[in-house]
Amino acid sequence: MSTLIRNLNKYKEVGLNNFLLSIISVLIRHINILLMRISIYSIKNKIMDIFYRYKFKFRADPNKIIEVNPLEISKRINNEKNKKWSFGVIMDGNWDYDVHSIKEDCKFKSIREHFEEGVDWENTELFRIYEERLKKEKIVIGCTTINELVDRYESKIDSMYLHIKANGILLPSKDNPEIDMIYVYIDRDGQFLFSADGNHRLSIAKILGIESIPVKVKARHIKWQQKRENLYNKNYNYLQEVDKKLLNHPDLKDMVKNY
Repeated sequence: MSTLIRNLNKYKEVGLNNFLLSIISVLIRHINILLMRISIYSIKNKIMDIFYRYKFKFRADPNKIIEVNPLEISKRINNEKNKKWSFGVIMDGNWDYDVHSIKEDCKFKSIREHFEEGVDWENTELFRIYEERLKKEKIVIGCTTINELVDRYESKIDSMYLHIKANGILLPSKDNPEIDMIYVYIDRDGQFLFSADGNHRLSIAKILGIESIPVKVKARHIKWQQKRENLYNKNYNYLQEVDKKLLNHPDLKDMVKNY
């Protein structure tokens, strides 16, 4: 309230035009700070990416599609939208520790409740969250009421479930332009970490017991890339020590087929 009063007093003192100009100036300053942070983060990642291009000889094709059992994607990376990475990059650090179990996600729990236990959409945890968001935001994924959201889920997600049950997870194509690619990260140990998009499809694939889904890799941990390099360089001492299960890893199959 005190901030509002100060702003109103300032408006009276300087007039409308100057008042608006001061607001615009503040907004521009904050936007520039945000852009600077994003730019620095992006430049840093770009420099590291160029460095790793020379350091590692067997970088995977960023457009490479691998088949993964959805049950092997058990964790989701936190704050994924804040990681300004280009596709197929190699990254150092502890970003792969910043994760949580997919089973903890309300979308996964709600989708399981709906399809396995027969709970109506409006009675799931997800819709309780949607209801709270509607009170604050007035519109959620294009809907302004809970009934609209229920209709959307009954028409779209229920149909998606039946489609995946019959056809599995399909790749984006001209015939299926509404389908988005599912992206993952690979941590230092070769574990798959789920990205931000495709929650419903991945959850449905898990519930249905789909054995394999196509994914693309957004980023690999540098320690995982070093394992790829050892295989590429035919480091037989390493191969003797490595867990044999590693040789069946979806991200390595194209490398170990000749061993």
